[in-house]
Amino acid sequence: MRNTTTRRGFLRRAALAVAGVYALPRWAFAGGDEATSLILVWLQGGASQLETFDPKPGTPQGGPTRAIETALPGVRFAAGLPRLAERAQRLCVLRSLTGREGDHRRASYLLHTGWPANPALDYPHLGALLDAEGVGSEAGIGFVSLGQVPARGGFRGAAHSPLEVGTDRAPGGEADGSFARRQGLLAAVEGDFARRSGGDATQRVEAFVQAQRVLAGPMRRAWELDREPAATREAYGGSLLGRRLLIARRLVEAGARCVVVQSPGWDHHAQIFRQHAERTRELDQGLSALMDDLSSRKRWETTLLACLGEFGRTPTINAQQGRDHFPRAFSGLLAGGGLRPGVVGATAPDGSRVVERPLRIADVHATLLARLGVDPAGLQLAGDRPLGLVDEGQPISEILG
Repeated sequence: MRNTTTRRGFLRRAALAVAGVYALPRWAFAGGDEATSLILVWLQGGASQLETFDPKPGTPQGGPTRAIETALPGVRFAAGLPRLAERAQRLCVLRSLTGREGDHRRASYLLHTGWPANPALDYPHLGALLDAEGVGSEAGIGFVSLGQVPARGGFRGAAHSPLEVGTDRAPGGEADGSFARRQGLLAAVEGDFARRSGGDATQRVEAFVQAQRVLAGPMRRAWELDREPAATREAYGGSLLGRRLLIARRLVEAGARCVVVQSPGWDHHAQIFRQHAERTRELDQGLSALMDDLSSRKRWETTLLACLGEFGRTPTINAQQGRDHFPRAFSGLLAGGGLRPGVVGATAPDGSRVVERPLRIADVHATLLARLGVDPAGLQLAGDRPLGLVDEGQPISEILG
């Protein structure tokens, strides 16, 4: 387990000890070889497992989607993922994800926090949790989201919320000084709010200061893609997803602990076979380029990759030639960060249910935490209430290297 000797870690342990809830770790960690950063690729809308990582060709459920062999013997992907199929020997293919949330908002929240939505408690995003736990470098800002995410710092505080950038262009930094003017205006507004309400704006100010460091420091250069060789930019492709994945690699190199890459447009209730083809082409090119890039730059073992949607799609094809929401059985990918490649779990031949090794999103979170040197059985404080880091999730032992 990482020896967390930061002030934040010390205060956390002290607070939990006073509360009488801190216990010795219950997970066996590999010493000294943890990953230091996470790139989470979010297939927003819910990608179809049948058109990506768990095809069922030749069945009524499989539709016209063809399957191709991969570098993992006996494992096939949908034909639209030839590059990832060639690199499958480096992937952890999770074919038995299962849950109950079929609503976009609630399922997205679960995916990003590891907890079901609770009106009484605002859980932190996984990236905010990692930032609060002190994972990775202290340089720059810990948590960046390329696109909007459904959760932020939660009860861990606004200081751990992401720097959220909705485009693939650098945030702020106007040369005419307008950013500095807005900074002064915000400071005045926050001060006035604190005086009138008796509230404490410290965490919001701290979050703003962190964002300033990005705008003024080396992390800002992560968006300057013209610094990359033309061949590298071409490898990722010209899509929004491809550019965001290249920015994510540059952010990790600049010190970010967690980068969420939003890939929108996977919610295909109609014409899924035509529309998914474009999405899978962009994912196949961009994610494969990221894998190669991390390897060539000696960051494969220290960077975790996760590629997940909030749920899958129905095995039944609807009247509009689409697939509807289906949380009962779907797929995802993990890779890098010292994980052991392979396939975990299986679904029925018709894709209707998990028949082997059911996995919850909380299990995925526990696995990522374990590889990032954070005890997934550890505790945190929500106010004065002790709470687990994950919702009773268990690390996926088959893929922990």
